[in-house]
Amino acid sequence: MDIQIQSIQWSQLPLENDLDYYKIFFTELGMTYSVDQVNYRAPAFSAIFLAPHQHFLVIANPDKRLELTQVLFNGDYYCIELHKHDVACNGLLFNTVYQLPHVELSASVFEELLQLCQKMILIMSRESKFSNAILKSYLQLILALTSDEKQKYIDQHSYFKQLTNIDGIIFQELVEQNYKVEKSISFYASAMNMTAGALSKRIKKTLQKSPSKIIQERTILEAKKLLHLTYKSIKEIANELYFEDQHYFSRYFKNTVGISPLRYREQVGISEVANLSQ
Repeated sequence: MDIQIQSIQWSQLPLENDLDYYKIFFTELGMTYSVDQVNYRAPAFSAIFLAPHQHFLVIANPDKRLELTQVLFNGDYYCIELHKHDVACNGLLFNTVYQLPHVELSASVFEELLQLCQKMILIMSRESKFSNAILKSYLQLILALTSDEKQKYIDQHSYFKQLTNIDGIIFQELVEQNYKVEKSISFYASAMNMTAGALSKRIKKTLQKSPSKIIQERTILEAKKLLHLTYKSIKEIANELYFEDQHYFSRYFKNTVGISPLRYREQVGISEVANLSQ
């Protein structure tokens, strides 16, 4: 299966057999959900984005009949890194560390996206030599529309405005510059002239997750990129991320993602982008 679109009841989640795919969930009703054990609240008419091997769970919803429209696609079917100049969704919709996994849409845009999904379902039911090209075009349109809405959301939403405060800016810059070498909260707290407790309180209030979780997510994100977008060995990746050895890196990765780095690479595959960098 390269791409799939379906309606599912929230009670059917999580679907662990779908972990190898990029996912988009469209929900007409507001709900509380978690991604990798961090809780979020999505308002009505939202789209939620997950990269491969992110764990999603619906926690609370006022309507037990909640139905989600789910779009799944394989990274080899549509490589978001290869199309980054066409649709800048990598780091905006998927693979985010400092942003929310969802975006609130207007009712009209939400309806337009559902109509695109229905058109794709219809195309998938037909046999045509042009079906694949049309499906990829519709998928790219969905990603472009939601990227545009996410950027507007970032510009207007108070959550993202908080990130422009001095603590948020300094912390993000420090993480981006040092996460490979420094994975301890004490380093970042010292660099920002505060205690680890004060840093945790401020960052969790702003980003809804702890500094240690952010450092962990940034490290794992880079590990996933290196596993998917390069031919580097597990040992080389461990060295690049400054782990003591390959075995410690593998344990760190498995404790966070749920599978080993080798298994992740086997399941997600190596992108065609890796060939371009050789």
